[in-house]
Amino acid sequence: MTAMRKSSFGIAVLTTLLSVASTGWAGGRPVQEPPDGYQHDRYAPVADILREFRGFTVSFDSKDDDDGIPGGDLLRVPHWVAQELRRWEPPEEARDDPSAWCLETLRNRPTWFTDDDLFATGVAPNDASYRSSGFDRGHMAMKLLVERLGQDAAYNTHTVLNAIPQRPKFNQGIWQHLEYLTGAWVQKYEQIWVIQGPVFYQKRALAWIGDDGERRVAVPDAAFKLVVREKTELERNKAGPQDQDALEVLAFLYPQLGPGYFGPRQDYRHARFLTSVDEIEELTGLDFPLSDDPVAEKRLERHRADTLWEPETVDLKQRELFLSGCRG
Repeated sequence: MTAMRKSSFGIAVLTTLLSVASTGWAGGRPVQEPPDGYQHDRYAPVADILREFRGFTVSFDSKDDDDGIPGGDLLRVPHWVAQELRRWEPPEEARDDPSAWCLETLRNRPTWFTDDDLFATGVAPNDASYRSSGFDRGHMAMKLLVERLGQDAAYNTHTVLNAIPQRPKFNQGIWQHLEYLTGAWVQKYEQIWVIQGPVFYQKRALAWIGDDGERRVAVPDAAFKLVVREKTELERNKAGPQDQDALEVLAFLYPQLGPGYFGPRQDYRHARFLTSVDEIEELTGLDFPLSDDPVAEKRLERHRADTLWEPETVDLKQRELFLSGCRG
């Protein structure tokens, strides 16, 4: 547990949410609410400044949230980005056709946009902060995964609220590879939650992008990703007395530069980057509400998985697992 979970903090959160209500538009496209029944932030930490989109939810750090970290809090990256993902299938009559297992995708790359209110108050950057920096605008919620909920939902992933500065080899390599695996896991297990965000090893930024006069953005040392799924009743019945937790959790911690990032994809070996929820909480100051039972939550936070879920590797020929954008 961390100091992030406080009853008084909840009052501050409510005040912040009321004072920064969404305008309803983002980059010229409507910001739709999450679909009925979706709860993107079910296992996410308490939010500071909350922004909800159809395919994901963002918590951004405010100027003065008393998080215990000395110095200014204007890192201009999200605390976390959370999303609930569900299995996608084509219409029943087309499921035997391998070519039907694809998502209608945006033809043109969207323009990156900001939140005007948060930009005006200095909390959020805009696209200019990233321009010519040498860093990618690294998606937290992947466009292709959000595209399951429609093209407007996918368009809205191109907000800087959903990005952190990522080195291109990291963003376009091992991190993207993990995103493909995440998509396959939701196809297999039907419903998962993903929470991801930046990590600053000393809880402060050592590097920045952006020129003087722009909204400078802190460069994280690493990125974390939690992938959470609820066990089926059959799994719980099969579990032994020491394994009665309702959740399965994979906690990943990836440095921006790491061994095996520059070789063939088979060298990625994602299991190397598995850690515990405890470690991610220690590094970020966040607190993930994985259970209402303190004993069960402590057990889940301490656990470190040593293997990935199936499938453990990316095979894009498995169309029902690895959905791509439709061509033509």
